[in-house]
Amino acid sequence: MSASAKSMRIGTWVDASGDRTVERLAEIADLGFESFEPFFWRTTEGEVSSLSPRISGR
Repeated sequence: MSASAKSMRIGTWVDASGDRTVERLAEIADLGFESFEPFFWRTTEGEVSSLSPRISGR
């Protein structure tokens, strides 16, 4: 197996356009993903600035 294949990270997208983003991350946090990519369907409508503190717990 090549070095690049060994360093590949497995991640998943998480819908961040709704009210359940933090809850959904908590549900899948222990499934072995190495990274999470929040995505916003068609608009962010101010959600980006409020999402970070909710995910980090600050």
